[in-house]
Amino acid sequence: MVGKLGMGLFLVLLAIGSWGAEARELIQRQGQPDAYRVDPEDILLKSAQIETQLKLAELRQRIQSPPAEQTYLAVKGIFGEEDQVEHLWVRDLSLQEDQIVGTLDNQPLGLSQWSAGDRVVLGQEQISDWMAIEAGKLVGGWTLRALREQMTEAERAAFDASLEFVIED
Repeated sequence: MVGKLGMGLFLVLLAIGSWGAEARELIQRQGQPDAYRVDPEDILLKSAQIETQLKLAELRQRIQSPPAEQTYLAVKGIFGEEDQVEHLWVRDLSLQEDQIVGTLDNQPLGLSQWSAGDRVVLGQEQISDWMAIEAGKLVGGWTLRALREQMTEAERAAFDASLEFVIED
Protein backbone atom coordinates (compact mmCIF):
# COMPACT_ATOMS: atom_id res chain seq x y z
CA MET A 1 0.00 0.00 0.00
CA VAL A 2 2.40 2.68 -1.10
CA GLY A 3 -0.08 5.04 -2.83
CA LYS A 4 -0.43 8.54 -1.45
CA LEU A 5 -0.34 7.23 2.11
CA GLY A 6 2.97 5.45 1.66
CA MET A 7 4.66 8.08 -0.50
CA GLY A 8 4.10 10.77 2.11
CA LEU A 9 5.12 8.47 4.91
CA PHE A 10 8.29 7.24 3.28
CA LEU A 11 9.23 10.73 2.20
CA VAL A 12 10.43 11.22 5.74
CA LEU A 13 11.06 7.82 7.23
CA LEU A 14 12.68 5.50 4.74
CA ALA A 15 16.16 5.51 6.20
CA ILE A 16 17.69 6.51 9.48
CA GLY A 17 21.20 5.25 9.63
CA SER A 18 24.69 5.41 10.93
CA TRP A 19 26.14 7.35 8.02
CA GLY A 20 27.55 9.92 10.41
CA ALA A 21 25.28 12.65 9.04
CA GLU A 22 25.38 15.79 11.14
CA ALA A 23 21.91 16.98 10.10
CA ARG A 24 18.95 15.84 8.05
CA GLU A 25 19.84 15.23 4.43
CA LEU A 26 17.08 14.75 1.87
CA ILE A 27 17.75 11.99 -0.65
CA GLN A 28 15.58 11.98 -3.75
CA ARG A 29 15.39 8.77 -5.77
CA GLN A 30 13.96 8.08 -9.20
CA GLY A 31 10.93 5.81 -8.95
CA GLN A 32 11.22 5.51 -5.15
CA PRO A 33 9.99 7.66 -2.26
CA ASP A 34 12.36 10.32 -0.96
CA ALA A 35 14.33 9.53 2.19
CA TYR A 36 16.24 11.37 4.90
CA ARG A 37 19.58 10.55 6.38
CA VAL A 38 19.71 11.69 9.96
CA ASP A 39 22.11 11.69 12.86
CA PRO A 40 21.72 8.31 14.59
CA GLU A 41 22.34 10.08 17.92
CA ASP A 42 19.35 12.43 17.46
CA ILE A 43 17.76 12.63 20.93
CA LEU A 44 14.18 13.00 19.62
CA LEU A 45 14.54 9.87 17.48
CA LYS A 46 16.11 7.91 20.33
CA SER A 47 13.20 8.94 22.59
CA ALA A 48 10.74 7.89 19.88
CA GLN A 49 12.37 4.46 19.67
CA ILE A 50 12.12 4.05 23.44
CA GLU A 51 8.41 4.94 23.26
CA THR A 52 8.00 2.33 20.53
CA GLN A 53 9.53 -0.40 22.69
CA LEU A 54 7.18 0.54 25.54
CA LYS A 55 4.17 0.13 23.21
CA LEU A 56 4.99 -3.26 21.65
CA ALA A 57 2.15 -4.97 23.53
CA GLU A 58 -0.32 -2.62 21.81
CA LEU A 59 1.28 -3.41 18.45
CA ARG A 60 0.88 -7.15 19.03
CA GLN A 61 -2.78 -6.60 19.96
CA ARG A 62 -3.34 -4.59 16.77
CA ILE A 63 -1.84 -7.40 14.69
CA GLN A 64 -3.91 -10.10 16.42
CA SER A 65 -7.20 -8.17 16.62
CA PRO A 66 -7.19 -5.03 14.46
CA PRO A 67 -9.59 -2.31 15.62
CA ALA A 68 -12.59 -1.93 13.30
CA GLU A 69 -11.45 1.51 12.09
CA GLN A 70 -7.79 0.53 11.55
CA THR A 71 -7.01 0.75 7.83
CA TYR A 72 -3.22 0.42 7.88
CA LEU A 73 -0.54 -1.05 10.14
CA ALA A 74 3.23 -1.15 9.63
CA VAL A 75 6.41 -1.46 11.65
CA LYS A 76 9.76 0.12 11.01
CA GLY A 77 12.50 -2.47 11.23
CA ILE A 78 16.21 -2.01 11.75
CA PHE A 79 18.24 -3.57 8.92
CA GLY A 80 22.02 -3.50 8.70
CA GLU A 81 25.07 -4.62 6.80
CA GLU A 82 28.56 -3.99 8.15
CA ASP A 83 28.53 -0.34 9.33
CA GLN A 84 25.40 0.77 7.46
CA VAL A 85 21.98 0.75 9.12
CA GLU A 86 18.60 1.62 7.63
CA HIS A 87 15.19 1.75 9.27
CA LEU A 88 12.63 0.48 6.75
CA TRP A 89 8.86 0.05 6.85
CA VAL A 90 7.35 -3.44 6.84
CA ARG A 91 3.64 -4.11 6.13
CA ASP A 92 1.25 -7.09 5.88
CA LEU A 93 2.12 -8.12 9.41
CA SER A 94 1.61 -11.38 11.25
CA LEU A 95 2.97 -12.86 14.46
CA GLN A 96 5.22 -15.89 14.61
CA GLU A 97 5.85 -16.62 18.29
CA ASP A 98 7.80 -13.57 19.57
CA GLN A 99 8.63 -12.28 16.09
CA ILE A 100 6.84 -10.16 13.54
CA VAL A 101 6.72 -11.31 9.94
CA GLY A 102 5.91 -8.95 7.10
CA THR A 103 6.75 -7.57 3.67
CA LEU A 104 9.48 -4.97 3.18
CA ASP A 105 7.61 -1.99 1.77
CA ASN A 106 10.40 0.02 0.18
CA GLN A 107 13.77 -0.35 -1.48
CA PRO A 108 16.76 0.17 0.84
CA LEU A 109 19.15 2.98 -0.05
CA GLY A 110 22.38 1.05 0.27
CA LEU A 111 21.70 -2.41 1.63
CA SER A 112 22.14 -5.19 -0.92
CA GLN A 113 20.77 -8.04 1.20
CA TRP A 114 17.12 -6.85 1.05
CA SER A 115 14.72 -5.54 -1.58
CA ALA A 116 11.20 -4.13 -1.53
CA GLY A 117 8.72 -7.00 -1.47
CA ASP A 118 10.97 -9.37 0.51
CA ARG A 119 9.36 -11.29 3.38
CA VAL A 120 11.25 -10.44 6.56
CA VAL A 121 11.19 -11.60 10.18
CA LEU A 122 11.84 -9.08 12.95
CA GLY A 123 12.60 -9.63 16.60
CA GLN A 124 11.26 -7.12 19.10
CA GLU A 125 14.68 -5.47 19.40
CA GLN A 126 14.64 -4.78 15.63
CA ILE A 127 11.48 -2.64 15.77
CA SER A 128 12.20 1.08 15.89
CA ASP A 129 8.64 2.31 15.30
CA TRP A 130 5.14 1.22 14.41
CA MET A 131 2.20 3.12 13.05
CA ALA A 132 -1.47 2.53 12.44
CA ILE A 133 -4.06 4.62 10.66
CA GLU A 134 -7.30 4.49 12.62
CA ALA A 135 -10.35 6.58 11.76
CA GLY A 136 -8.13 8.70 9.50
CA LYS A 137 -5.64 9.54 12.26
CA LEU A 138 -2.08 8.42 12.95
CA VAL A 139 -1.64 6.15 15.96
CA GLY A 140 1.96 5.57 17.01
CA GLY A 141 4.47 6.76 14.42
CA TRP A 142 6.77 8.25 17.04
CA THR A 143 9.80 8.59 14.76
CA LEU A 144 7.56 10.17 12.12
CA ARG A 145 6.38 12.68 14.71
CA ALA A 146 9.97 13.36 15.84
CA LEU A 147 11.17 14.06 12.31
CA ARG A 148 8.08 16.14 11.55
CA GLU A 149 8.76 18.22 14.67
CA GLN A 150 12.19 19.10 13.27
CA MET A 151 10.83 20.28 9.91
CA THR A 152 10.44 23.92 9.06
CA GLU A 153 6.88 25.23 9.04
CA ALA A 154 6.83 25.10 5.22
CA GLU A 155 8.21 21.54 5.13
CA ARG A 156 5.66 20.43 7.71
CA ALA A 157 2.76 22.01 5.82
CA ALA A 158 3.84 20.36 2.54
CA PHE A 159 4.33 17.03 4.27
CA ASP A 160 0.96 17.16 6.00
CA ALA A 161 -0.76 18.07 2.72
CA SER A 162 0.74 14.94 1.09
CA LEU A 163 -0.89 12.58 3.60
CA GLU A 164 -4.28 10.90 3.55
CA PHE A 165 -4.39 10.90 7.36
CA VAL A 166 -4.12 13.44 10.16
CA ILE A 167 -1.24 13.73 12.61
CA GLU A 168 -2.64 15.17 15.80
CA ASP A 169 -0.20 17.11 17.96
